[in-house]
Amino acid sequence: MSYTTPEKVAKLCNFDAADIQNEWINWVDAWIDKHLGTTFVEKQITELYDVEQYTRSIILVHFPVIELIEVIDNYNSTSPTTLSFDETDIYNSNVLLYKDDGVLEVNSNSLSSLVSSYFSVGQKNLKVSYKYGHLEIPVTVSMLATYVVGKIAAYPSNENFESISIDNFKVSFGNVKIKFFNEQIEELISALTEEMPFQVL
Repeated sequence: MSYTTPEKVAKLCNFDAADIQNEWINWVDAWIDKHLGTTFVEKQITELYDVEQYTRSIILVHFPVIELIEVIDNYNSTSPTTLSFDETDIYNSNVLLYKDDGVLEVNSNSLSSLVSSYFSVGQKNLKVSYKYGHLEIPVTVSMLATYVVGKIAAYPSNENFESISIDNFKVSFGNVKIKFFNEQIEELISALTEEMPFQVL
């Protein structure tokens, strides 16, 4: 699912939907994710983490977390251990997960068997598979995507759209339509900075 559609861009920005390229929309989705440090669609990922001595918790690279799929401790050894996780029964879970912050922690109150109170030491020794992102796309994000795609469509030479940055959003090229998009985009970026628990880079 993309943050906007050709039809939304056409309606809001006064273009023909047939002139809006999916390549632009895909690029804008990635651009927004990069600058906000999260994604607003569900994505699944598997990561390997280095573990130092006496490590009880790690912060996952991506959050908020939607679902924890698998955690394997001592992954690089001959005897890796799959750690249990059940958010409805923490006493039988080897790990706890704080979804909003992406913190994965050894559960010291677990009644389930676990070799240690810490993750096992080693490089790339903890394997975590999980889904992250947001289940709904905020209106502000959808509007931002729509206006950024609209600005790309309004560029005199829109094949160079990948060179767009926060800074050159302020450049109007003497184009009234682009100037309008600049104003809308700056307002939306400002609003997102206030709405989100993280900062626009």
